[in-house]
Order: sequence, then structure tokens, then C-alpha cells
Amino acid sequence: MLALTQDELDGSLVLGASRTLVVLREALGSLVERAVGDGPVVVAVSVADYSQTAAGEAVLDTRSAKGLWWVPRGHDTALVGTWVIDGRAMTVETEAERLAPIAEDVELLERATRRVAEDLVGADFVRPGVLFTDGGQRTVRVVVTRDARVSRPEDLLTPEELESHRAGVLGLASVFVGSRGLALVRKIGV
Repeated sequence: MLALTQDELDGSLVLGASRTLVVLREALGSLVERAVGDGPVVVAVSVADYSQTAAGEAVLDTRSAKGLWWVPRGHDTALVGTWVIDGRAMTVETEAERLAPIAEDVELLERATRRVAEDLVGADFVRPGVLFTDGGQRTVRVVVTRDARVSRPEDLLTPEELESHRAGVLGLASVFVGSRGLALVRKIGV
């Protein structure tokens, strides 16, 4: 267990102006990396929350979040674990070395991209992970995940892609590959 300083907590879980809790993944990744002693660490967020007073003011020591972390190990494998922040305490645990939560396998990504293209009218396959729609005017990023805990656009896209996604220029199709080869496709902004 790590005891976080107020600066570490404030630098990782930031209370936004609209009373939302913003998780700064890079800072959080650095904290997890310190605990794991390995890196570079990639993090994903499952839940982030905090308590409020009756007047709607944030109670700062009640910030909490949890999620998944992984360290890429080689072709499509990673050391995977979980992290939890509760107040100023952080717990980091290791699960196992296994297939990476976000698939890097080109063949799997190509199959998923072609399958998503079949469901989108007028979609053109560009390369594994990338489709064009609307006559080439709009780009759709296809990401394959193996862990349902990795689902937010913030955890699936690069910072540049996320900016384009928020601007409405880039769509996202997340393909979760479950047991027995079943897949769940979630489209955001497509």
C-alpha cells in the first residue's frame, strides 16, 4: 500500500470545474509504476468518484478511483494488475502475465475492423484499426479489448485521437472479445 501525499492525489485525481473527477492518467501511471517497480505502465479507469457535503462542496479526502494497469511484455502480452485509490491510500496488486487488455494482434484487429465496416453503411477499410465513413470525410478508430474494465475513450485512444474524438471528427468502435470468441461492439460518435 502507498500513502499518497496531497500533491500526488491532487495531481492524479483532479476535481474539475463542473464537479467531475478528472483522472490524469500519466500522473496515475507514474504512481502505479513506482509501486510495481516496472514500466512503462498503462492505466485504465473503471470508477472515479468523491463525496459532497449537503451544500454541494467536495470533501477532498473522499476521492476514490479504481482500475486496471498493465506493462507490455512482448507481442500482445502484458503483466496485468489492479489499482485502487481510497482517500490518500493506494493499493496496487498484480494479477498475472497474460494477453494484453488492448489487443495488438494485427490479424485480430483486421478481422474486427472488417466486421465493424460491414455494420457501417459506406465504410471503407483503410488498415487494421482504421475505417473511413461518409465518403472518406470521417475516420473511425477500431480498438479491440480483452478486458471489460478497459472501456472509456480516454483509455482506448491516444491523446491526439481523444482530442479529435471530443471534437467530433473521430469516431470510436470498441470491440470487446469475450469468452468463446463472442464479441461486443460499442460505437461512440460513429
